[in-house]
Order: sequence, then structure tokens, then C-alpha cells
Amino acid sequence: MERNKTKEQLEEEKKISLSFRIKPLAIEGFNESKLREKAQELWELIVKLETEKYDLEERQKRQDYDLKELKERQKQQLRHKALKKGLDPEALTGKYPPKIQVASKYERRVDTRSYDDKKKLFEGGYNTLFKEALEKRWQERQERFTSRTKSKLPKWFGERPGKKAGEPETP
Repeated sequence: MERNKTKEQLEEEKKISLSFRIKPLAIEGFNESKLREKAQELWELIVKLETEKYDLEERQKRQDYDLKELKERQKQQLRHKALKKGLDPEALTGKYPPKIQVASKYERRVDTRSYDDKKKLFEGGYNTLFKEALEKRWQERQERFTSRTKSKLPKWFGERPGKKAGEPETP
């Protein structure tokens, strides 16, 4: 919305916001002592705001330092974790996780499996085994159903049981 406004509209909004923030100084008719009093009051306000600003800047510096320390500590913990798992110490501290080694790191052979074979190692689990078992069971039952003999059907097949001759069809 801010991008769609013209310069005149932005200037107008700026004037309105400044009119709320900046209070007009009514010093007409003030004598010297009242002017000094007003100047002292404004000076105290400036000092108060500057000290608050300084405190906030110091707090931000302290928080930035704390964040840096925490990141460094996390990096150290990840290094130790990588060493425990037998990986390169810098493996877990980088932006990306380490490469998954599919072949044994102790055998000096190149892995001859295709990409799809390697990918299938990490897919599946219980869900795919369950789906495969269901599919197999479905195929067996489908085969059993289609190979059954049709002569075993009851005599009334095609007619409603209990229907007497000459009765109209029921919906």
C-alpha cells in the first residue's frame, strides 16, 4: 500500500504524524524566569531520552554478544555430536546436513547401484510393505473369484427369492 502512494500523499501523512508527535511550544508572553524554567524542563526531557537510548543500545549490544556466544556453543555441540557419530567434525556445523553415505566407508569399492536403487533404500518402511501385502492379497482374492465355477449359483439367481409366478416386479 505504501508503494502505491504518491509523494504528495506521503508528505501529507508525514505532516500529520509529526503534528501528533511534536507539541507546539506556547512561549508567547513568558518572562525570563518562565523561559528558563521551560528550557530546563526541555533539557531534562532530552537527557532522559538520551539515557534511555543509550541503555537500549547497550542492551542490544549485550544481546548480540549473547547470541554470538550461543551460536558458538551450538556449533561446538554439533562438532562433538559429529565426532561421536564418526563424521567429519565440520559435517553438522555447516548450512546443509552431511551427505548420506550409502556404501560402506570401510570398503574401497565404488557403489554400483543406480540412483533409483539407492533412493528405494530410504523410501518405504512399514507403509509400503503394508500396501504391497494388501495388493498381493487383493490379487489372490481377485484371481480366486474369477476362477470360480459359475454353476454353483443358486437356482433362483436372477429372480427375487420368494417371488411367486405372476407377481409384478418390486423396485
